[in-house]
Amino acid sequence: MKFSGEVIGDEQEAERDVEEAVNRVESLPIAMDNGANKIINRAKSIARSKGLHKTGAGVDGIGFEKEKDDRLIGWATRPNLHLYFHEIGTYKDYPKPHVRPAADQEENQIIEDIRKTVVGD
Repeated sequence: MKFSGEVIGDEQEAERDVEEAVNRVESLPIAMDNGANKIINRAKSIARSKGLHKTGAGVDGIGFEKEKDDRLIGWATRPNLHLYFHEIGTYKDYPKPHVRPAADQEENQIIEDIRKTVVGD
């Protein structure tokens, strides 16, 4: 590394540090996918514990899509979207949320996993 014409530190070490940082950032999408899968697995578990697995093919319909730098967690289209109606409720049935609680339960661990990916602990 150079500053005002003087070499500060080991240039090879600086190059390694930059390369390591780039590799960590490039692995961020994998950490985000892993986080989405943690929420999905927890949501499926919550839905099963509430007996919602008996409603259509709903548990199998919980998944995520990648949209730019986001992971959108939700329900697949018919016939697998039944659990969407349990999440939000209907005029006949009160809500039985499973995705929102799953996200709340997994939030801190996912944030820590992503932090470790970016910082390199």
